[in-house]
Amino acid sequence: MSSSSLLSGALITKWGHFTCSVISLFFTTVGFLLLALISINQNFLFPGYLLISTAGFLGHLMNVQVPRTIPKLTVILMTTFAGLYSASSSSFLAIQYLHDQGYSINSIFCALAILTIVLKLPRILFLTPHHLPKNVSADFSLFRNRVLCNIIEDNEENQMDTTSGASLKTILCEPMIYFICLGYSAFSLRSLTFAAWMGSSWPTWIGGEHFQIALNNFKEYANLLTLSLSFIPGLTITILDRKLSQEGNNFGKAIGLAVFYSLCSVLFVASGILGSFEGEIFGYSSVVTALLGRAFGSLWPTLLLLVYPPKVKTYLKCFSLK
Repeated sequence: MSSSSLLSGALITKWGHFTCSVISLFFTTVGFLLLALISINQNFLFPGYLLISTAGFLGHLMNVQVPRTIPKLTVILMTTFAGLYSASSSSFLAIQYLHDQGYSINSIFCALAILTIVLKLPRILFLTPHHLPKNVSADFSLFRNRVLCNIIEDNEENQMDTTSGASLKTILCEPMIYFICLGYSAFSLRSLTFAAWMGSSWPTWIGGEHFQIALNNFKEYANLLTLSLSFIPGLTITILDRKLSQEGNNFGKAIGLAVFYSLCSVLFVASGILGSFEGEIFGYSSVVTALLGRAFGSLWPTLLLLVYPPKVKTYLKCFSLK
């Protein structure tokens, strides 16, 4: 997953937001259409899922950059997008509900393909620039800098900022990047091991065979917490930044990030401890604390933009380093 995100980030840096948005729209639409055909041939499942996943990486990496165009809401929007990405796994609940209402799988995925075009095409045409500049001014407008406007008006102001920033080699020689990668690795490892727990015999050990399905269903609904709660870190860090940061420093952001990363660590540890006891109440508590930890820990774009301003020509998963 991380290697796919790194590749996606390199493509965004090379080809720009507009081109990658078109690719993302194409992949998503074709992926849904392939999934609509699995009732005819199940071999369409893997390529369809692969296309949708690739489009998701591209879309998320572009989304975490766009908040830079709204400086006052950058942190809030970044954490909200992270919450949306985390909560997206609960979209299967909607598919399951529609299927239970009598809609066929092929009609559901065909409708999703049409909905994707209807929602994403206007954004690509009217709110997508070719590239975001390395330094976004206060009066920067996505609408005025859209690619369509550049083509029609040939507006020189809207051309991409081609000035070179710090090289990737320069960043890789700085020790701070390795501390950040170490922290992100621990966060990812805990998230993945928790997902592995849910798919293993752990729920059965906790509460019996019937509890496997019950706990996984509960997790899908509780996963929506990451969407609602991801707004809290962004809002808190923004307030601390305005109250505590002086001109030229980011003391408020640093305090906010430290608080929420500490909460994330405590909640992840608590989830592991609760999961070591038998009993349904411990299973539910372990799931809730793990999801809370993930919601409070999805602050990596903000951390990277704090440590490294947007000048490095590469991406890591959920990191905006351009």
